[in-house]
Amino acid sequence: MKTFTYPFIAKIVYRYANIPVTFILGFYLMISAASLKIHYIHYFGVLINAVLIYVINRYYFRSYKIMPYKIEADDEKLVCSDYSFQNKVVTVYFKDIESISGGIFSGTQTKPIKIYDGKQNLTVSFSTHLKNFNELLTYLLSKVRKDVYEQLLNNMTKIAEDRKDKLKRK
Repeated sequence: MKTFTYPFIAKIVYRYANIPVTFILGFYLMISAASLKIHYIHYFGVLINAVLIYVINRYYFRSYKIMPYKIEADDEKLVCSDYSFQNKVVTVYFKDIESISGGIFSGTQTKPIKIYDGKQNLTVSFSTHLKNFNELLTYLLSKVRKDVYEQLLNNMTKIAEDRKDKLKRK
């Protein structure tokens, strides 16, 4: 069984970076709210800070549910563990994977890759910052069902054609 984990710094950022950012934005939110009596333009500061706090924390709370920090792979399954603030272990069998999305499969390298298990109705994601990310991705693609692999291949071909057309227009 091969084990994949995140580097220490990436694990800290993915788990706790929203805490100091929320604290700083909350401080600016309080300052903007306190200066509302001075001028109406400060409503924009309050609105922007509140929206940023909401968006950042929504992203982190969603990722806490689906991003494991330890993935073990063997010939028939992925065993995902070490979730943020949870002691759960999720087993995803390659035969049950219905779709893979995000990351290079959506045309954006920086997005996490999401694996959807239709039998258990759950999603597991992992980022490109995972140690030996390419090895895990290659292994995953070699083990998924043929129809899922062909769907990914068709999506990537379509994305490549769209980019090629976009470059021709420029």
